[in-house]
Amino acid sequence: MWWGPDDSTFSPHTPFYGATAKVPASFSGLNCTGMSWCREKEGLPGTITKFTFKSMHWITQMVANYAYSSYAAVGAAVKEELVKHEAAMFKAVEAQDKLITEYPDKSMKIATEFSYQEAEKIHDRWTELYGELFMTYVDGYKTTIDPSEKYCGCQKQTLGWTEEEKAAIVAGAGEKYHVPHENLGSQKSKFAAINKFSLRAMGGKVRRSGDCPEKDAQEKQLVV
Repeated sequence: MWWGPDDSTFSPHTPFYGATAKVPASFSGLNCTGMSWCREKEGLPGTITKFTFKSMHWITQMVANYAYSSYAAVGAAVKEELVKHEAAMFKAVEAQDKLITEYPDKSMKIATEFSYQEAEKIHDRWTELYGELFMTYVDGYKTTIDPSEKYCGCQKQTLGWTEEEKAAIVAGAGEKYHVPHENLGSQKSKFAAINKFSLRAMGGKVRRSGDCPEKDAQEKQLVV
């Protein structure tokens, strides 16, 4: 049986032989069928209202929900990892099938140990994967390794926006960010752009109105 604890799209499917006699606590549900009081009574890690890194359910949820939030980038990275995991598992199961056939008197032990160990491995790997994904895509950038960069040994790349995302933002904003035509390029607008180094505070000769109320009042009296 190939089992995944969450949404099939982003769950790493882990092979369990029918003869398996035990599973790791991170995967176990015993006979609780998700009931919180039962899980707590049996000492199983986590419930639907109590998060823990010791639960494969919660680790898989973390990775999947991160993928939902950035489907194009994070989602693609998770799918790539899933392909590698399941390809490796197909080969591993094929090898175990042969081993079980060769040693039928030890088949249950072989099947159990294989399923148990692979389940523990994927729990560790998926916990590690979440950290890798978060580091790589934190703040909407993509971090890539670059040994030539002397500070962090990395580069930050913007993920950018798709044309569909841009169109959705424009459609949703309406006229909120529109600038009146008569103000375009006009230095009379109070929102006109100026070089900040021309300000007196930055060593220039231009003083922005409101920076110094006393000076503003004095200049107003002189003008009058």
